Amino acid sequence: MNEERMPFRMITKEEKEQMERMKKQKSPDFIICLPGHPSSGVQEMNLINTITGLLGQGKTFGIAHAEACNIYGVRNGCLIGKDQQARRFQRPFHGRYDDYGKIVWIDQDNIINPQSLLRLISYDVDMVAAWYRQYGGQGPLSDDNKTACGLWERGDGFSMVRPILVGEIPRWPRNELGLIDVDYAGFGLMVVKKGVTESLEYPWFRSEVIQWKGDITDPKTGEVEKDVEMAEISTDDEDFCHRAKTKGFKIMVDPEVRILHQKMVLV
Repeated sequence: MNEERMPFRMITKEEKEQMERMKKQKSPDFIICLPGHPSSGVQEMNLINTITGLLGQGKTFGIAHAEACNIYGVRNGCLIGKDQQARRFQRPFHGRYDDYGKIVWIDQDNIINPQSLLRLISYDVDMVAAWYRQYGGQGPLSDDNKTACGLWERGDGFSMVRPILVGEIPRWPRNELGLIDVDYAGFGLMVVKKGVTESLEYPWFRSEVIQWKGDITDPKTGEVEKDVEMAEISTDDEDFCHRAKTKGFKIMVDPEVRILHQKMVLV
C-alpha cells in the first residue's frame, strides 16, 4: 500500500455531525498526536484528508499537537501539553482521556492517507507502524537504503541498531497477521495501544545510553576481545520501543503499508 498525493476535499454534512458527537464523548477511540509543523502543503493536505476519512468511517478521535525545539520535548508535549513537570509516573493527557483506545503518531515530515491509517488501527496489537525509507540525501535511492525499523544486534563493536533494508522488506518473515516483528520502528506513522505508554515512566520520550557487553574482532589480526563494555545513544523512538519491549510489549510493522518520508525529496 504505497502512498500517493490526494486531492483536497471539503468536510461533508455527515462528517460535521460526527464531529459534534465527538465533542460530547468523554474519551475518543483514538488520539492523534501531531508533533511539530507540517513540512509542506502536500503533507498538510494528506493529513486533512486522513482526518476526514476517519470521520467518514464513524471514528471518534482527539488531536494533540505540540511544538518544541527538540524532538523529545515535542513528543512529550503532545502527551502532556506545556506542563511538562518532572513526575515519574505521570499519566498521558493528565488522565483526561481514561478510556481512549489507541494513540496514533503522525510525524509532520511523512505523507500518509486514510487507507494506511485505517489498516493500522484495525490490528489488535500493542504497537504497529508503517515503514518508510531513511535517507540522508547522499547516494542513490536503492534497495540498500535503510528503513526506520529493525532489530538490535549486539556484538563485534558495531552499533546495536540493525535496520531492515528497503529490499529486505518484501521477503522478511511475517507472522499470522502478515506483520513483521521488530525491536524498534520509527514513529512516522505508529499506532500505540492504550496501556503501553502508561506502563513507562516519564519522560516517555528521551535519549538513553544503552549499555551491553560484547566481543570485538580486530579486522587486521582476527583476534577477538571478549566481554567489552559498549554503549549506544538511542533516539527518541528507539528508546520508547526499547523500554516497551522490556515491559513485554510487541512491536510490529505492516510491510504492506509504506509511507513517504519528506526530506529534500520524497523517499
